[in-house]
Amino acid sequence: MNPFEAARRWCERCCAAGWFGDEVRRRFEDLEDSGAADLFDQPTRPLVVGLFGGTGVGKSSLLNRLAGERVAPVGVERPTSRELIVYAHVSAPLGERPERLPADRLHVHRHDEERWRGVVWIDAPDIDSVSAENREAAMAWLPHIDLLIYVVSPERYRDDVGWRVLSTRSHRHGWMFVMNHWDEGVPEQREDLRRVLVQAGFADALLFCTSCPPRTGEAALPSADEFHEVQASVESLLEEHAVRELDRLGREGRLRTLAEAVEEARERIGNEERWQKAEADWRARWRRGEEEIRAGLEWPIRSLAARFANSGGWPADSQPRPADDRQALGLWDEWAVQRIGVTLDETERNVRRSGLAAVRLRSELDSAASSAAVLVDGSAQAAVRAALAHPGGVFRRATRRMMRFSRTALPLAAVSWVGFTVVARYYRAGLGESSYLDGNFAIHSALLVLISWAVPYGLDRLLRPDVEQTALRALRRGAGEGIAELGARLAEAAERTAGEARHVRREAGAILEAIAGEREEAGPAGLGRVLDRVLATGKRDREV
Repeated sequence: MNPFEAARRWCERCCAAGWFGDEVRRRFEDLEDSGAADLFDQPTRPLVVGLFGGTGVGKSSLLNRLAGERVAPVGVERPTSRELIVYAHVSAPLGERPERLPADRLHVHRHDEERWRGVVWIDAPDIDSVSAENREAAMAWLPHIDLLIYVVSPERYRDDVGWRVLSTRSHRHGWMFVMNHWDEGVPEQREDLRRVLVQAGFADALLFCTSCPPRTGEAALPSADEFHEVQASVESLLEEHAVRELDRLGREGRLRTLAEAVEEARERIGNEERWQKAEADWRARWRRGEEEIRAGLEWPIRSLAARFANSGGWPADSQPRPADDRQALGLWDEWAVQRIGVTLDETERNVRRSGLAAVRLRSELDSAASSAAVLVDGSAQAAVRAALAHPGGVFRRATRRMMRFSRTALPLAAVSWVGFTVVARYYRAGLGESSYLDGNFAIHSALLVLISWAVPYGLDRLLRPDVEQTALRALRRGAGEGIAELGARLAEAAERTAGEARHVRREAGAILEAIAGEREEAGPAGLGRVLDRVLATGKRDREV
């Protein structure tokens, strides 16, 4: 897979996951991954030279003079340069037009001039045209240009639109600058234009002044017409290794732009140190938020515990519901939702200030926070149900069971003893061995039976757990466990996001390594250095 396709797929995955927005997506979609070679269907191809510039600077008149014939209409015949004219030799192996290149106004002019057999000339629409279609057509052809001749005039050489294009593409083509209509200029303008080029990053740019159509005498010009120097410079690039050099230059420029886009996108994700700081900040914010939430839930917990006590069991309006019912108990109310939202908002703002991908982190935290109601209400519900099913501690429950048994067994034992005593005394009194029982025995017997029942009954009542307090303790414990589980899930979401960030950065690093493997030494921005390299290569070839 070529690095352009790998970078676009990486960007698509990151955008789908929320790491990048539409701005980054559009930048990767607009990356140029084609060059001049894509215009031809043979390995050996001509040199592609493009004439670009603003309205009325004389691109078409320059092309006509280079061709030695009338190829393009000029002046009032073509005031807005709506057509894109291709001037190519009859043997030029032009292939199918790439899909992105507009063809509705494309005009191909074939010739048999041997001098320009190895050159395809393109006269592009005006780059400063008021028509968006004209500008888009000119921009669509830019990636397929080997040598870009930017034409200006003494009147319009400081054109802002043109310089904006130049400043972003200085490393993607060979460049030549022609100030046409030189008969209308002055020598100071040439020097001023050179200063402007240096400021725009073209310190070694080739600059020629021409007058097209040619004047009959050079005396009328501020300096000599340099049209022949333009011809000679183009002709020097017609050797095969020159085209390869310009191909290399164009690909190097496209790979450099791709690397810049990937590097900038990777910077948006953030490095390991910044993510560690973001995680530490999140933990601190969550601790404060957790304390506020626990304190804020105290009132609804007390209210719900009182409702349990008043209803003698589970409140009618808080009956157990399915586990996914977020309002099973109603503990996690609107206030709690708002409170955790504030904590997440503060975290997101801090992450943005740190230059990290806040959208992805917020998405993960929101996903974890969406289960807050189920976690807190579910945990509290389970705790209170277990507490009410088995209220009190083990000792208390054992003692109460013993008291309930004693409340029956002791009165029965007391009654049995009283009955046995009455029968025995009556029998002995009949035999004359003792006296009959009196009223004191009856009173004491009744008191004994009453005490044998009242003592265990009273102890049982004293040991009976308070439903409200039992529910209160259980709700506090269950809600606390639910909040702790929520915090663990949020922390896991933050750690997972940081781990994804590391993985995405590693993928970007692999793409940058692949780009570096395909890039050669940085190419020159000025055509003068291209020509120097071409001449040096040719000399070495001849020596070999």
